[in-house]
Amino acid sequence: MKRCLVILDQPEHAPALLNAAAQLVALSGVKTLNILALRPNAAAKNVAQAPAEAYLFEEQHRSRLAALHTQFCHWLQTEYHHAQKQVEETEVNWLVDDGKKNTSISSFAQEADVILATMPQGSSPASLTETTLFGLARPVLLIPPYWDGGYGSSILVVWDNSVCAHKMLQASRTVLARASLLHLLAPHGQELPYSLLPPVMMEEHRLGQPFSLPRVMHTVATAKLAYPADLVVLGFDLDCTHNTQSGGGIANSSAGAALQAARVPLLVWGNQPAQQVYG
Repeated sequence: MKRCLVILDQPEHAPALLNAAAQLVALSGVKTLNILALRPNAAAKNVAQAPAEAYLFEEQHRSRLAALHTQFCHWLQTEYHHAQKQVEETEVNWLVDDGKKNTSISSFAQEADVILATMPQGSSPASLTETTLFGLARPVLLIPPYWDGGYGSSILVVWDNSVCAHKMLQASRTVLARASLLHLLAPHGQELPYSLLPPVMMEEHRLGQPFSLPRVMHTVATAKLAYPADLVVLGFDLDCTHNTQSGGGIANSSAGAALQAARVPLLVWGNQPAQQVYG
C-alpha cells in the first residue's frame, strides 16, 4: 500500500477520513496521499437542466469545495503536521474532480493501492462513489461517519478461503503485522491461513453455516471479545455490484445493511469475485 486515494464527499465527514488517512500512513507506510474532493452527481440529485437550477448547483458545489479545502488545510497544518516524519516522507496532493474524464474517481483510483471513503449510509440512490468503488479491484477502507477513534490494534479477519479473501490478506499484510491481536472468523471446518498471516497473537472464532454476510457482520457486531476489534478485514463476497448498477446502492442493499452493523472501519475488496478456488 504505497499510494492512497482519499475521497472527500461531505465536509462533515472530512475530519474522520483525513485522520484515518494519517493513521494508515503510520500503519502501512503509504508514500503518497491523494486527497480528492468529489464533485456531486447532478443526475443522482435530480438537478434540472434549467439555467437557474444548474447555476444553483454549481454555486453549492463551489461552496462545498471551499469547505472541504478548509478542512484539508486545517488537517495538514495541525494534526498531520505534528507528525514531522510523516510530513517529510509522505507526498500529499489536493485534487479536485471537475467532472472531466481525466479527473474522475475512476481515473485516480486506477493509480491507487488503497482507497479511503465514508461508509455509505441512508436510503439515497447509489452515489457515483459507491458505483465506482465497488467496481474496482482495489482494497477499500470504509470509515463510519464521524469516526474519531484509532484502528489497527485489534483486527478481526473474516476468512472464507475465496479468491477475495486471499487478495485481502495479501493487500493488508503490512497493516496486520502492526496489530497487537488478530481475531480470525471462519466457517466450522475451514482451514485457517496461518501461513499467510504475520506472527501476531491470534484468537480463533468459528461460525456455522450458512456463512453469509449478514450472519458474519452480526457476529462481528455482537461478539464478546476480550479486546474488541477496531478494524474488520472482510475477505467476503459483497454481492452488491448489481445493486449499485441498478440504482439501489450499497447502502440500500442487504450487504449495505449488514456492513453498517459493524460500527468500525471495514477493509473490503472493491470488486469481489465469489469464487471458491482454494483448498
